[in-house]
Amino acid sequence: ANPTDTPPLRLDHEVREIQSGLLRSGPRSFHLRQDWAVRPRDVRRALLEHRPRVVHFCGHGTGDEGLILEDDSGTSQLVSTGAIAGLFDHVKCVVLNACFSDSQARAIAQHVDYVIGMSREIGDHAAIEFAIGFYDAVAAGKPYDVAFMFGCNAIELAGLAEHSTPVLIPKTSAPPTPPVTFTGSPGPVRSKGDGLFIKSLRTLNASGWSTSGVMKRLEQLDYDNVAGLDRFAGRKKAAELLKD
Repeated sequence: ANPTDTPPLRLDHEVREIQSGLLRSGPRSFHLRQDWAVRPRDVRRALLEHRPRVVHFCGHGTGDEGLILEDDSGTSQLVSTGAIAGLFDHVKCVVLNACFSDSQARAIAQHVDYVIGMSREIGDHAAIEFAIGFYDAVAAGKPYDVAFMFGCNAIELAGLAEHSTPVLIPKTSAPPTPPVTFTGSPGPVRSKGDGLFIKSLRTLNASGWSTSGVMKRLEQLDYDNVAGLDRFAGRKKAAELLKD
């Protein structure tokens, strides 16, 4: 997307170079589907119709505010990060070849294995060089994280100082869920990060808990929350929960 009220970009040149790289894939088969002057509904329809493994967006970004698509009159329409992130349920890699798109990339990385964004403004020349290097490597059978390095290297080989602008965000770097704390004697057992976790009995023992203490604590929690719980059933349930 390159709305009429935004600086002109050589998007046609970028797509031509991507297609040229994919055509050199030999026995590997790639199909490039193009959608131009995309409005928000066009993005949704294209993803539903083509179900691509890779989505490449070229155009303008605005940082935390979102990506710039077009409205019905051809002028800018801002699409929020949240709206964009929920569209890529079956995609393996997303490339946001747009300025300041790393915040959108991090949001999308909650749903997609690999997402590439730009940490700052990137010039037309550097953006095209990155696309050439990345898709040449993809066509050669390289995994997406390795292809990313080829893309950055292509910028550097072209004598441009923007080779550190692209950022690769794997799915594991998506924002974690809030921490969960399990409290009780001898004190809280808290995750070292921010993620939801499960402690094994061996780990709890290493933290200073006794096996009988854990069993009694879980059994008491059962009694506190379920009126009339059978004592044997409660102990059996606790044992299952603590099974390593």
